[in-house]
Amino acid sequence: MSAFIQITDTHIVPNGELGYGRSDTAAAFEAAITTINDKLHLLGEVSFALVTGDLSDHGTDEEYARFKKIMSRLALPYLAIPGNHDLHAQGLCR
Repeated sequence: MSAFIQITDTHIVPNGELGYGRSDTAAAFEAAITTINDKLHLLGEVSFALVTGDLSDHGTDEEYARFKKIMSRLALPYLAIPGNHDLHAQGLCR
């Protein structure tokens, strides 16, 4: 049986900013991607990752570009579903 991994509420902000003034959301997201990649061999067959909103914090092009750059490291295909902080969903799936 195949499976998927869910990642949620990444709230990516522009480079140099902290989410809600206190959380380095990009660093936490990057660490999560590293952990997923490192542990995939322990999980069996994983078909894809489902990334549910909020992908960005303000829905800006800069935040989406940063989100996609971090996601490009993931060793799985993914489907991204925007949340209420996301203004548009252009190019978020690969």
